[in-house]
Amino acid sequence: MKEINIDEKLAGQKMMRCLERYLSNAPKSFLYKMLRKKNITLNNSKATGDEKLKCGDTIKIFFSDETFEKFSASNNQTVKDDYYSKIYKPLDIIYENSDVIFINKPSGMLSQKAKPEDVSLVEYLIAHLIHEGTINVSDLASFKPGVCNRLDRNTSGIVAAGKTTKGLQQLSEAFKLRTLGKYYLCIVKGRVAKRALIKGYLYKDNKTNKVTISRTEIKDSLPIETEYIPVCSNGNVTLLKIHLLTGRSHQIRAHLASIGHPLIGDYKYGSKQINDTFNRQFKVKDQMLHSYELDIPDMDIHIYAAIPDSFKNVMKGEQLCQPGIHDEIKALEQPGNGIIVKGFVSEEELADLYRNCRIVVVPLRYGAGVKGKVVEAIYNGAPIVTTSVGSEGIPDVEKVLLVKDQPDEFAETVVELYKDEKRLEDLAEKTQVYIREHFSIDAAWDVIKEDFE
Repeated sequence: MKEINIDEKLAGQKMMRCLERYLSNAPKSFLYKMLRKKNITLNNSKATGDEKLKCGDTIKIFFSDETFEKFSASNNQTVKDDYYSKIYKPLDIIYENSDVIFINKPSGMLSQKAKPEDVSLVEYLIAHLIHEGTINVSDLASFKPGVCNRLDRNTSGIVAAGKTTKGLQQLSEAFKLRTLGKYYLCIVKGRVAKRALIKGYLYKDNKTNKVTISRTEIKDSLPIETEYIPVCSNGNVTLLKIHLLTGRSHQIRAHLASIGHPLIGDYKYGSKQINDTFNRQFKVKDQMLHSYELDIPDMDIHIYAAIPDSFKNVMKGEQLCQPGIHDEIKALEQPGNGIIVKGFVSEEELADLYRNCRIVVVPLRYGAGVKGKVVEAIYNGAPIVTTSVGSEGIPDVEKVLLVKDQPDEFAETVVELYKDEKRLEDLAEKTQVYIREHFSIDAAWDVIKEDFE
């Protein structure tokens, strides 16, 4: 008799799914027969196989040793016991909890195997989890951690993976239902001046592993949507932030190429001439595409992947780094903790920042170089905490600004306001009234009309 004790890694899946993994050489009809005859039980009771397993459940398999060995998944083991210790390498882990893990995949690494002999991120992940003591090699007979999104081999950035059945199910549902936000950074040929949402249809030729884009639907094509936001351009190339609304094979690469802005380094869909130039200047061998940001609200996860050095070299060499950020300020950036340092931003991105922000903090202690930004924040309906320097010269300031000059008091006010939903809404409403009273056309006319009468 063999026992399978259900822990957090196995919980959440159906019993039959677990049996199929554990006894992978057994026909499904045979497993159902054994359930009916109570040769396989769940918690010492007869089961159908449709039961959803919970932590603490026990599956008992009343087979002879010979029968068990015949159908066991261990018979399919194609790697030696020391395989994972030999391939182990440290991974760039962005975030993990007991169920899920997010890795910053380097360019050049496969997300999943293409051929049996390949070593992909999946194998490196398993090796990592074994090295950390999260799983044992024997656990792989009934559960195998896996990735839930795939990046092209030569695309870097965020890959989401499940460490447990629960984690795999949560991530798979989020990707399937698109209840998440996927954002990329890329460098493309030419100047892109305005934000845009482009739509079309993608057809993949599996023989050539290449896709084509059309504006109208064709046979076997799939609808695609790609939003791009220009961050910085030198006229020859542009750094774009991409919001991937649908996730098709090669979508970003082919879609941007179809509108005349192929990715730098992409020989499949891009310009050989410009790619050769960047190869000579910056040793660019792969497409300049990086999965940079992933937002999964239902799981309270919002993460960023550090930009690879090869990407930074091109940004610096082509002067695509955001201007106005001193190195010591940039060093404060912690994408994994949600701290993003911005320099110049486009009007579209600024509007997005205001729409999504909860509080604007203006801790001025001297000078008034950004005083206009205080008024700008009021105009955009943002609750503001500032100092007397930041509020100086703004009429009736007490109506819309919270002014604190002592560091501890300032910090406490920010924290308290951030948590106070009612007060945030009240301040946001007051800013709109304030703008009408002080910065509207009528308000301006009230100030200057005497000069015209």
